[in-house]
Amino acid sequence: MADPTQPVLSGMASRPSGGPVTAKYHLYDSGGAPVGSSPLGQRAVNGGERASFRIPAGIVRPGRAYTWQMQTCVSGTDGSGEICTPKTAPVGFTTPGTPNEPPAEEVRHLTLGKDGFVIKTAKTDPTACGGNPCTVTDSATMQIGGAGADKTVTVIGLKLDGLPDGTGVSEAVMKLGTPTCPAGSCPGDTVITAAPLKSAVTGETKGPNLAGDIDATGAAHTFPIATPQADIAGSEYQWLMLTSDKDEVIAFGDAAAAEQPSIALTYLPAGPPGKVLNLAAAPGDGGAVTSWGMPESNGGVALLEGYDVEVSDGDGVVNTLQVTDPMAVISGLTNDTAYTVNVRAKTRFGVGDWESTTVTPKAVPPPPPRGSGGDGRRHRARDRDSRTGLEGGALGIGSGTDERRGRQCTGLHI
Repeated sequence: MADPTQPVLSGMASRPSGGPVTAKYHLYDSGGAPVGSSPLGQRAVNGGERASFRIPAGIVRPGRAYTWQMQTCVSGTDGSGEICTPKTAPVGFTTPGTPNEPPAEEVRHLTLGKDGFVIKTAKTDPTACGGNPCTVTDSATMQIGGAGADKTVTVIGLKLDGLPDGTGVSEAVMKLGTPTCPAGSCPGDTVITAAPLKSAVTGETKGPNLAGDIDATGAAHTFPIATPQADIAGSEYQWLMLTSDKDEVIAFGDAAAAEQPSIALTYLPAGPPGKVLNLAAAPGDGGAVTSWGMPESNGGVALLEGYDVEVSDGDGVVNTLQVTDPMAVISGLTNDTAYTVNVRAKTRFGVGDWESTTVTPKAVPPPPPRGSGGDGRRHRARDRDSRTGLEGGALGIGSGTDERRGRQCTGLHI
């Protein structure tokens, strides 16, 4: 490693014919997240030659571990795009130096070029293919526009396998690139619309059915042809149908175009959920009932898997529970003893921080004897907790037997 801040990645590019091969390089951090763009870089060589690529300055950090992979690609014989080998086995390296402490929430970026897009086109007229509807077909370029039986739309999907599982994308700026038109110049007031679809696009998808599959709950994204870019965050995992408000056919992604399609993603890797909200506990006779609200953040694209509940007194932990709902009934406690109740949320990516409250169980006071004094009226001396819906006063927790059915019962009584 001649320059530790700019390592050279090198591998053999094999092609039996000796023809041209494009080597592509992918770099990942120690957690498996892609570093820089994907691919980070590429080199064109002839088959049988060694392909080497120097990592640009400012990409790797001192004292960090990385892995890299290479894949080789050739142009398809039908001109529909590239054919690529699987990536090589990961090769690891560590840059010398002392690592800097990363921020608590490290925002990351990933840029995909044209080869990160899956492009398909179709005619939308129901009789455009010999009197029958046309199926979508793979294409090297985005073709949009036309009139009558020749009206064409493009559907695109993104290859997001480089994003870590559970990632939350905050920004996804898609650029369609430089447009090309048969007349040379494209109408300057053209607007391209990208509408998210509800269903995945397959080789059986019919062009006339695409419009009926638009996801009305998602926002459509507009690309003015003068600056054909838009933030599609929220739709990055869906197929997008591209249409034009003009009849003239417009293409993006032509090999001779000055700028190719790309998308720049900003994201946070998945992490643990946040703290539970509004934790409260109501005392009972020998126990307590506690409830809380869900955390503001799940830490990524993940479902809450439940909650850990921990009860402790001055000597240590006396009870632990795992529950799926945001409440727990705690029994087996000693009256007039103060307890701390800790609750945390959990997902498959980790556990959140504990949130705490205190509670002191109280015995249920005995009812007054029959015939005792008083004014003959019933009085209610409980205050309702507006957050939990629980009434103040003593809450009894116990069990008994239903003698009629012979069943054991557990319940609460106020």
